[in-house]
Amino acid sequence: MREERMIVFVAGPYTAPDDDGIAANVAAACAAGKALLEKGHWPFIPHLTVAYDIWHENEYGERAPDDLYYDWDLAMLERCDGLLRIAPSPGADRELERARELGMPVWTSVEGVPGV
Repeated sequence: MREERMIVFVAGPYTAPDDDGIAANVAAACAAGKALLEKGHWPFIPHLTVAYDIWHENEYGERAPDDLYYDWDLAMLERCDGLLRIAPSPGADRELERARELGMPVWTSVEGVPGV
């Protein structure tokens, strides 16, 4: 058990061939976030930038560039205490690499994250 809450970055795929796949990826990240909350931690779920993605597409007729999200995610990762990798993807792989460079704890299952 830890004595204080951590901010845990949830890393996993967002993009998919269709909207249903994106929705499934967002749902998986949110489920992991809920489990982290139940363990006493604050999840950072980058998949929730989907709201910005929807707005950008409605406003400008196209998605924001993927590089924006990758840079945004890495900036937020640096403010977190650890990373939970729920599944591989190009973005999650970059996030995992950066977390290791920063020396932060990395977990591959919610069960491995210590509770508060």
